[in-house]
Amino acid sequence: MATQPLKPVDTVRCPRIEGLADDVIALLHQSIVRLVQMRRSLELTSMHIERSREAVRESRQLLSRVHKNGFF
Repeated sequence: MATQPLKPVDTVRCPRIEGLADDVIALLHQSIVRLVQMRRSLELTSMHIERSREAVRESRQLLSRVHKNGFF
């Protein structure tokens, strides 16, 4: 599972929207940053789960070979 490098969160920008107060823009920016952080966390969790599944598959294959060779 190949993934692209993640950009730093500080590069996330919220566009300035005409007529919105600065505090609302700051709140929108913080919300976008938190969403990006959650998405990245989910992506990393998915990668860890996939690696764990692969380790389980490899362990089962190894145990199967051990059984076939009479070590168990």
